[in-house]
Amino acid sequence: MTNKPLLKLSDVKFERWHPDASFRLSIGDISFLPKQRYAIVGESGAGKSSFLSLLGLLHPPTSAECFMFSPEEKGTTDIMTLWRNGEKDRIAALRRRHIGHIVQTGALIPFLTVGQNIGLPSELNGQKATFQVLHLSDMLGITPLLTRHPRDLSVGQRQRVAVARAIIHKPQLILADEPTAALDRHNAHLVMTALIDMCSEARSALVCASHDLNLMETLGFTILECSPQSAKQHHRSSIIYGPRT
Repeated sequence: MTNKPLLKLSDVKFERWHPDASFRLSIGDISFLPKQRYAIVGESGAGKSSFLSLLGLLHPPTSAECFMFSPEEKGTTDIMTLWRNGEKDRIAALRRRHIGHIVQTGALIPFLTVGQNIGLPSELNGQKATFQVLHLSDMLGITPLLTRHPRDLSVGQRQRVAVARAIIHKPQLILADEPTAALDRHNAHLVMTALIDMCSEARSALVCASHDLNLMETLGFTILECSPQSAKQHHRSSIIYGPRT
């Protein structure tokens, strides 16, 4: 067993500049360990989603002293160097194989059935996923929905499908952006408990952006705080603090 970080970041900056509304996110020294779970908490607009986008290799940092990704079978990859060199295909391959995303709206493909949506990441990685689809849908209580389309589902059902889709190819990193924001407290707890159980089974690290600090603490997440800093009008600056338990 190793304590080598799955992700290691140091002095990472992400900036969006616009005359009317600019934004800057600053990240200090943070490491994410395999098979652990972390919660990014903070007010709306503080930069939680931007942070997840950086971790998910969706957007390049403006600058970084260190941005290392170490999936087990791939060794350590300098992500910032890949971005600087324009190696988008290598970044996409890392993202497709090793990262799972759960967004607020579920973002399901409307013309695919529930079963097809869940199995899609495995198919994109060249894997058959029939058993895994059935296994995960059973864990989440959505097996009767497998032949339906997203338009026929409730908000809570769509989020459960999104959870299954994110975890099916057993990525080493799961990123969840407010996955329970549209759910009542009872269903939010059920969905988060199921997600934690599946990440544990898949041996995945889980990073979840949430406005619900109490729920995250109750479920044993390590807390990272995303807080706005003093800023001029029309400019917002935030920093990620942490971790604290």
